[in-house]
Amino acid sequence: MSETENKKEISYTFDPKKFWNSDEQYNDKDKSYGHFSQDGSKYIVEDINTPKQWLNFMANAKACVATNSKGQGFLAYKTMRLRITKYTDGYDYVPRQFTENRIMVLVDNESGKKYDLFSNDSQITATHSLGYSIISDVFEGDLKAEMKLYIAVEDAVECLEIKITDLSGKARDFTLEATQQWAFLFLGMKGITREISGNEVNTCKNGFTFSSDKIGLPNELISCYVSPEYTGAKEVNWTGYENTYPDITLILKNGKTAPGGETVFHTAVGITEDRAENDRFIEKYTCAGAFEDEWNKSVAKWDIYKNTIRCDIPDKNLERYLNYWFKNQVHLTFYYTRGAITGYRDVLQDTWGFSLLDRTEARRVLIRTLSYMQPDGVCPRQYDMVSGCHDMAQYMDSGSWIAMPLTAYIKETGDVSILDEVTGYINSDKRDTVRDHVLAAMNMLYEKRGQHGCCLAGDGDWNDALEGIRKSIGAESVWLTMALVNAQNLLAELFDFTGEKALADEMRSRSAILKDNINKYAWDGDWYVYAILGDGTPIGSHKNKEGKIHLNAQTWAMFTGIADEEKCKKIYAAIEKHLATPIGPMLLYPPYIEENVGRIVYLRPGTFENASVYQHAVSFKVMADAALGNRNTAYQTFSDILPVSRVMYDNMRASEPYCTGNFYNGITSPRFGQNYYGWFTGNAAWFMKLGFEDICGVAADYEGLRVAPMGPDSWDSWSVEKDFRGTRYTVRFERVGDGCEKGVFVDGVKIAGNIVKPEGKSASTVTVKF
Repeated sequence: MSETENKKEISYTFDPKKFWNSDEQYNDKDKSYGHFSQDGSKYIVEDINTPKQWLNFMANAKACVATNSKGQGFLAYKTMRLRITKYTDGYDYVPRQFTENRIMVLVDNESGKKYDLFSNDSQITATHSLGYSIISDVFEGDLKAEMKLYIAVEDAVECLEIKITDLSGKARDFTLEATQQWAFLFLGMKGITREISGNEVNTCKNGFTFSSDKIGLPNELISCYVSPEYTGAKEVNWTGYENTYPDITLILKNGKTAPGGETVFHTAVGITEDRAENDRFIEKYTCAGAFEDEWNKSVAKWDIYKNTIRCDIPDKNLERYLNYWFKNQVHLTFYYTRGAITGYRDVLQDTWGFSLLDRTEARRVLIRTLSYMQPDGVCPRQYDMVSGCHDMAQYMDSGSWIAMPLTAYIKETGDVSILDEVTGYINSDKRDTVRDHVLAAMNMLYEKRGQHGCCLAGDGDWNDALEGIRKSIGAESVWLTMALVNAQNLLAELFDFTGEKALADEMRSRSAILKDNINKYAWDGDWYVYAILGDGTPIGSHKNKEGKIHLNAQTWAMFTGIADEEKCKKIYAAIEKHLATPIGPMLLYPPYIEENVGRIVYLRPGTFENASVYQHAVSFKVMADAALGNRNTAYQTFSDILPVSRVMYDNMRASEPYCTGNFYNGITSPRFGQNYYGWFTGNAAWFMKLGFEDICGVAADYEGLRVAPMGPDSWDSWSVEKDFRGTRYTVRFERVGDGCEKGVFVDGVKIAGNIVKPEGKSASTVTVKF
């Protein structure tokens, strides 16, 4: 039934039309707004009038800087919901459109002429890269302005460098009026709280400082706005909601340039909960050398992330995402998950991916996340490190994701001591080991099962929009049961490695029981159902009028080994028949219009979870393809879902070409292929892991580095460099002809099998001939 045939009026919770470009623009396949640099590490936006604002985010563990291609944006502290500088478009699911902040007015002191920098869309270009953005503005024959934005590596400080280059051939003398707009805006789960104590701004060394009340947080917030070039002149305007937002302008001098020369201004915005640290920020960032130091530290940090694992493959489009852009995106989501408070399932998957880049940080965040579990193994849907107001809705899949980052960390490091690390629980004085925590989560899920022996759905599972099934007492999630099988399988392998045979046997025994239950009660003839209601009604069955088939139940059945070979063949045929599109399979089909199984019915057909091409779910399909040895299919599915692909173009996608989005509209949407927002999604971690491990074929394992030629038939040779347990490995894959010796060669010596065991060398070359 089409939407127009629907007999009842539906009030949709989200109106996508406000994000649509015009029909003419949407259909313009030839328009390009920019290009990647030759090495792929930068994206140059040559026309900033993009279908939607194209953004970049620079983050560390304490703060995040957001910008669009005009330099507009904001500084957030600890969470995207605590905004220090102004972003007042109201609470959206994620930040996506900026109109305020960072106002730069340049004054020619000789002529008195004023230049409103970065305001004329037609003359602005932007370069976005890992850890920074540069916004350029040219006044022909007069001057060029560049604003470089980045964040300090450890300090919660936004750094700006504004470089002015003379194009007139004359000596110049400039003053820069640099304005930041403050907010101290905290968007709490139960409403918005905002206040600046005393409405007073105080002068400090080379700038201003002021503090907020606690605004529902544990401590007050102290902010500073400073510059080495600050003259002592100040301008403070109170604007915004109830006159609580100050716009603070620093008047910066010493802007003299020789003919054709340049001068540089600097500003820094710091935020902290400690007055001594605020004093340190002021002392540090009123010296121009501090900016150069922090920039060099940032470059060094990103060089490590770029090089800790990288590939050289025939597909240069995929290569730049693996070497640069997935890393950039996972770095953001690892610290700021999905833009709101910390989603339990979200941060666990991000930690799984981040273990490729920074094992120390992955360990820290994994243990922190486990500490928000309850002693009975129940995990929150989301936890809030800022306000302490947690979302305890029982979305039952939260704990099922723990095994993935835990086993990935141990495979990368060989560090089994993490299992004995002790941490606490939420709302309890009890403390247990990491092993105890993960077993508690597994036990809870296994024990809370319904009449068909599958996991109870609780308030929901991965598909948040199907939360309506909770109204059916005893409803079971088949997908969640598959996720538990996956977790138990991973843990069984781990306990084999640690010699804990009883635990390994128990995990395998439980998985065997769940596998039998799924195949007995959830196989629908050609695919698996997604859920079973308390009265036995299936969700995701050929018997259903809407949502007949759900992708996730099929892909997880395949890569966990629940589906046998014959069932896998039928599943592939069903996906191709019901879900396939030129950019990847849809999450489900047909879309929900009348069947009220949750808020999904209030999502327009083809959007979000309601029959879109949900990119996270497509990553599961890639894993299933690879697990079954379907290398060419895995590669093609992966290639087609990328922001730049054989089908996708700028006006169709609308979002940034240098990051993945949450979903593309499905075939039932008038804007097929359009993405409403990017950055904040779990798929970046999956794509990065899958790309290096399941396409390129290099993955950490317990005993060593596993190497296997997983690339498509079209690849004859490729290589991966990876830092692994103190050794820099260069792994080269070579397709050789008949009669040539095949196998794995380590520094010229052939080994048995495909596990390269660490030998304590600083560097090693592995050649895989196949």
